[in-house]
Amino acid sequence: MLKSTLIMIINVEGGYILLFKRKAAIHACIALLLVFLTACGGEEGGVATQNTSLAPQFLTVQHKFGETDIPVHPQRIASINLEDMLLSLDLPVVLAVTAGSDNYLMPQLQARDIQVLPSLSPEAVLESNPDLIIAFDVITQEDYDALSKIAPTIVYNRRTWRSSITEIAKDLGQEEKAVAVLKAHEKKVAQAREDLAPVIAAQPTVALVRVTAKDFRLYFPSILSSEQVQGYATALYHDLGLQADPLALDLQKKEPERENATISMELLPQINADYIFVTVGSASGGPEDYKKDLEGFAEIEKSAVWKSLPAYQQGNIHMVGAKHWISDGMLADDLKINDIVQALGK
Repeated sequence: MLKSTLIMIINVEGGYILLFKRKAAIHACIALLLVFLTACGGEEGGVATQNTSLAPQFLTVQHKFGETDIPVHPQRIASINLEDMLLSLDLPVVLAVTAGSDNYLMPQLQARDIQVLPSLSPEAVLESNPDLIIAFDVITQEDYDALSKIAPTIVYNRRTWRSSITEIAKDLGQEEKAVAVLKAHEKKVAQAREDLAPVIAAQPTVALVRVTAKDFRLYFPSILSSEQVQGYATALYHDLGLQADPLALDLQKKEPERENATISMELLPQINADYIFVTVGSASGGPEDYKKDLEGFAEIEKSAVWKSLPAYQQGNIHMVGAKHWISDGMLADDLKINDIVQALGK
């Protein structure tokens, strides 16, 4: 039928005109024309455009609170207490909820013009307009639900940062970057070991203690009940291979699920470490809290018990900052290594 009714198809300035002998053939030829134009639509000057991209725009991430579809290439990330790892990976963070004020990462956060919050505020997170939220997995279900209403939210364990930084990079397609930054960290550790080789070879014992207005804590080399090396003191014992004070090892066996023990003044004389690293306060404490913590340590320093410790008598008491020592992350551990080299390298 088409052969008897269709006169010709002519091209006019890149378009096509069909001439018919009979109107009855028009509907049949429209179908033919649509097929023809669709085939030509991908070419320059065609009428229709075909999307041939099959790349996914979202991917599914499994985490503590379930499964979440996240954008493949997030452009605005809000960090909830995970800024150490996210900055390490050079991810596009626009807001960071840090552990208290005066965070050890403040210089990097300010240099990147990242908004900083000392505590979680869903309203402020909403105003930052994130397309992805990445949080420390200790947040409550209630907080997670509130954040998820703002943007896709995923969580990771900050305490095991060595594995978590790799997980984050894998989920966000940044595996090569994670490999590079971890290699840089290992290189720093190797250099520190080389710088401290004579000290390490002598096998001195070392202790990390934390003093607040409320208590005096001795830190263990790691958390024995965990499958991964973790703890605030692992830069001392795991990375640099220094020997833990015998008292710390004894207490660690009694409480393998903990990373420190509260030490009474009666137990204090049993710390026989050659070197003692002292950190006062906490990562999240404010100026007023820190003032009280310093006053508490000043009282201990005046005591005859403290002055009888071998490390004190040898001039081997070293003060270090709680903001990064009582924190987890590669950048925090880099700062700890700097402190150790500066103290023991003398």
